[in-house]
Amino acid sequence: MKHKKILFMFGLITIFSILQACMPTTSPKNTPQWTSTKKPATKTKAVNTETPKSTPTNSYYALGTITANICNLRQGPGTDYPIVDYSEKGDVHEIYGVNGPQTWLLLDNEESIWIAASLISLDTDITNIPIVNNYSSFDETKQPETPTIQTVDNPTKSVEDPEPTKFAGCPNGCTYHAPGCDIKGNISINTGEKIYHVPGGEFYDKCNISPEYGERWFCTEQEAINNGWRKSQQ
Repeated sequence: MKHKKILFMFGLITIFSILQACMPTTSPKNTPQWTSTKKPATKTKAVNTETPKSTPTNSYYALGTITANICNLRQGPGTDYPIVDYSEKGDVHEIYGVNGPQTWLLLDNEESIWIAASLISLDTDITNIPIVNNYSSFDETKQPETPTIQTVDNPTKSVEDPEPTKFAGCPNGCTYHAPGCDIKGNISINTGEKIYHVPGGEFYDKCNISPEYGERWFCTEQEAINNGWRKSQQ
């Protein structure tokens, strides 16, 4: 009897184990994942709002090269105006205007700075440069006064004052074509001989004056002769 009870209990345990083995296993539910609906920020390209700089324009009418060793720059077209600066041989200046007699050149379009035309060689004919008569348009312009003596750092250089405002011809030869001074002082490239040509001469129109090589304009034949030029035979 006792053995039957044991067998019965063993059978119940076996049946219970079989039932446990046959029951389906449950897996944990998947945890829901939250998806963000916010759109990613869009990167914007920086826009340059800086105002473009305007391209500078040239308003000068000629370029001139200083031919004197050192010369004064004055506040007006005349030796009775104060000296404001000086310039040396080989310096290049922009030319913005010329006075009525065409003996002085304006070197600045905002301030009144002038140089005598006899001390500078131009890259164009002086008649192409506009005449400036209204000197009062420059704020810095002063009335003429007694010339002052300028001190130059290098004492070996001599300051050359420009020709007077009233045109007095070309006694030493002019580096520009002044009105009425039509005689061309040419220097032969082969022999170095100084030969002057008068209007109407055979080679007059073919002759170009280059002041940087020592050639000059003259108002009279006597001026040319006094400076070592002889007349062309043709």
